[in-house]
Amino acid sequence: MLETGYDILFFWVCRMVMMGITLTGKTPFKEIYLHGLVRDEKGKKMSKTTGNVVDPLVSIEELGTDALRYALLTSSQPGMDTPLSQGVMDNAKSFANKIWTERRPLHHHRVREESGLAGRRAVHGHELHGGGEFRAMPWIERALLSRCYRRWLRASPKRCCRTASLRPRKS
Repeated sequence: MLETGYDILFFWVCRMVMMGITLTGKTPFKEIYLHGLVRDEKGKKMSKTTGNVVDPLVSIEELGTDALRYALLTSSQPGMDTPLSQGVMDNAKSFANKIWTERRPLHHHRVREESGLAGRRAVHGHELHGGGEFRAMPWIERALLSRCYRRWLRASPKRCCRTASLRPRKS
């Protein structure tokens, strides 16, 4: 099987088949998988000679690996050309940042659970990041953190303390 772009089908693939049949008497491959090309924002084929390529190492350094992967994954379809521009990469970076921001409260709760600090005070954030940082967070992040924690409480009622059990018991 040969995997190649459709733009070199006639120039290289046909020559490889003809040379293979001429020299060995059989075809060098049975199947050819044609994929699309990566194009720039103007629809031109990306090429080193024209200088319109997106350097993956620079993109990873500026935007992150997840953003580059997501941009390529969401903009490509089998057999179709893939448009890749700075706007697509910026959108992918924003989405990756949103995913990371959504994951952060869950990570904090997992760390708190492992350290045995889970409880009512985490909902109000008195112990989260030293206390003052929770109040300094934008309201949407505080709301997401509280919502994630409430869902976590519903999912694992035996592992965490309820309000009544936070008070020290008198002996």
